[in-house]
Amino acid sequence: MPAKQILKRIRLNLRAMRLALIGRWLTPNDVAASYDALATHYDANWLVHLCRTTDRLHELTSAPALRTIELGCGSGYSTCFLRQNTNGVITAVDISQNMLDQAAMKIDQLAADTSGNAKVEFVRDDMLRFLQRQPDASTDLIFSAWAIGYSVPGKIIDQSHRVLKPGGRLAVIVNRLATMPVVFEAFRKTMRTFPNAFDKAIWPHFPKNKNEIARHLKRNGFSIKLLEENYVAVTPPPVGERLNWLLGTGVLAGFDSVLPLREPGEVQRFFETQLDQTDTGWEHHYIMFLAEKERPRLSLKIDRQTSLKPNSSR
Repeated sequence: MPAKQILKRIRLNLRAMRLALIGRWLTPNDVAASYDALATHYDANWLVHLCRTTDRLHELTSAPALRTIELGCGSGYSTCFLRQNTNGVITAVDISQNMLDQAAMKIDQLAADTSGNAKVEFVRDDMLRFLQRQPDASTDLIFSAWAIGYSVPGKIIDQSHRVLKPGGRLAVIVNRLATMPVVFEAFRKTMRTFPNAFDKAIWPHFPKNKNEIARHLKRNGFSIKLLEENYVAVTPPPVGERLNWLLGTGVLAGFDSVLPLREPGEVQRFFETQLDQTDTGWEHHYIMFLAEKERPRLSLKIDRQTSLKPNSSR
C-alpha cells in the first residue's frame, strides 16, 4: 500500500478515536433526521424495489394476532398489510415523525376504502426503548421490515422474546452490513480521502450474516421457522442522478450526517464520482427470519410416596 494511503488511514483512525472520546457518535436521532428528509420520496425511490421481498414476509405472518407490534413501520406499507390480516391492536413504532405521517395517511385511506378489524396506533419512539417498556408476555406478533439494523439486533431479539407470549412470533427482514457493496465502498473511500470531513463516530450494528442472527435467536430460546440470506437486485439511475436518488432511499440514513453528502462541495463530488463509476454492486443484501417463542413444556410431577406405597388390595 502506498505511503500516502497509509497516512490517510492513520489520520482517519485518529479522527475516529477523537470523535469517540468526546462522545460524538452517530445517534438514532441522526437516522430520524435522515428519514424525515426523505419521507415523501421514499416509496417512489426505494419501496418499489422492496415490495416483492416484503410480501414474502407478509405471507409468513398472515395468521391472526390479537396484539401486534411493528418496529420501524416506515411509510406504512406493512402496517396496511397487518391491519387487513390481524385483529385487535397494532402498535406501529418509528423514530421519524415524517415517516409516521406517511403511514398514517395510508391507514386513513385504507380505512376509507376497505373494512378491517385491527386498530392501529402510531408511536414515535426508538424501537428498542419502546420494547424495553412493554410488559412481559404481552404480544402475539412482533414484525419489522428493513429496520432493526438501525438499532441493536441482538437486544431487539432479546427484548422480543421477553415481550412475546408463548407461541408468539418474531418476523423480520433486516439489511446486512454493507448491504449495497458499491455504496459502502464509495463511502469508505470518501472517508479515507477526506478524514477531516468525518464528523461522527460510527459503530454499525447491522448483522454480518444469518449465522449471527441464528446465535441470537437460539440463545434466547426461539424456535427458528425460517432463516435465509438473499438480495434484491437494484438497477441504479443513470450516471449523474445516482446521488440524489440514493439520498432519497434510506440506504445512507444517518451516514449522511457522518459525511456532508447533502452539501455541495468536494466531498459530495468525490462520493458522487465513485457511485457513477460502476454499474455493479447495487444489490441490497438482507436476512429474513421467522421465529417462535417456544411454549413451556408440560412437566409430569410424580408423587414418589404414592407411587411407592404398596397396593392394599393385593
